[in-house]
Amino acid sequence: MEVSRVTRVFEEIAGTEERVLANIGGRGSSKSYSIAQVLIKHLTEQEGVKIGICRKTFPALRRTCYDLVVGLLRQLGIYPLCEHDKTNHEIRYRDAKWKVGGKIDFFALDEVSKIQSADFNYIWMEEAIEFSWEDYVVLSTALRSPAPEGKRNRIYLSLNPTDANSWIATKLVQQPDVKVIHSTYLDNPTLSDDYRVTLENLIYQDDNFYRVYTLGEWGRLENLIFSKYQQVKEVPQGGKWVYGLDFGYTAPTSLVKVMQAEGDIYTEVKVHKERLTNSDLIELLSHEEKADIFADAGEPQRIEELNRAGYNVVAANRDVKFGIDLMKRQMINIVMSDYSASDALWKEMRGYHYRSKDGVVFEEPVKLDDHAIDATRYGLCGLVQKYGSAVSSTERGTSVIRTLTFAR
Repeated sequence: MEVSRVTRVFEEIAGTEERVLANIGGRGSSKSYSIAQVLIKHLTEQEGVKIGICRKTFPALRRTCYDLVVGLLRQLGIYPLCEHDKTNHEIRYRDAKWKVGGKIDFFALDEVSKIQSADFNYIWMEEAIEFSWEDYVVLSTALRSPAPEGKRNRIYLSLNPTDANSWIATKLVQQPDVKVIHSTYLDNPTLSDDYRVTLENLIYQDDNFYRVYTLGEWGRLENLIFSKYQQVKEVPQGGKWVYGLDFGYTAPTSLVKVMQAEGDIYTEVKVHKERLTNSDLIELLSHEEKADIFADAGEPQRIEELNRAGYNVVAANRDVKFGIDLMKRQMINIVMSDYSASDALWKEMRGYHYRSKDGVVFEEPVKLDDHAIDATRYGLCGLVQKYGSAVSSTERGTSVIRTLTFAR
């Protein structure tokens, strides 16, 4: 198979001989794209090959690796040669000269039965920093399918090096038969100029983010803003709710449903997608139940266009400190399902931290990976604005309703 527009990262991955390959690098460094290319190459060149692609949760997997691999198969003209089982999240490749076709299984780590009953030649752990050492060991034991002639079974990891205390940094990379590929945005010639500037300008914002996302070097989770948040499966019925909306284009547009129910706050990301015009957004909104939308006040023209389309959109409170303080008082329950994009909010909450420069910590967050958080903040402020008493906290095990003055 011919693979067009490959990077140095692809060449190094494809040429590795070690059993474990850890692709550690900054944002936009082509690490995930390159692993996907290599695995598609395996799929089309090795008869009967078995490939497993996983993330910690399936919603996150579906929005990243799943879409990436399917998109690449279409782009390369391979998808028509595949049988795509969308129910079981499997893709089988058929070659006329082969008795047995290759297969890709997409799964989350909570699908234990699929892991226990499966055997693979190759496994890709995307965002491997989310996994535990025990998760890695379990997945490694699934590399038990007979290896294609002249090949080795192999496990691939891709990650941003956000935590120097992680098992990857402290245990994995020191082991034998492990290859580390370091990459940065400079390894990706197809990256847009705007995104290059975003990454380079992190040097003026935050030392840790610049080290991790621009230089691709190990950082530390410091000065984190949120500690009270958790994943839940569903929302209680009968609560009060609104939407929060953060506009984007090259960055994601994020629409978050924010609900107060049974004295707690629940959030569910309904839209989190890049390159959305207002027409695109209006189409997506047509599939959601209507409610008041509290949107980024810095986009008055887009707000007006949505109002003309029949939606009640209000300019949200943009006081960042007020909104963050409001969020910090709550236990934020993030509703995770196969049909939401809530993994985006989960990931942002885990890394959202106060800006630090030259050892000085500032009382303001780093402006990166905050689109779902901003939408949640707008929605929570809107909930208070509309209902006045929609914010909960817990004292001595009792749910208490607080009335807060909305800052105009």
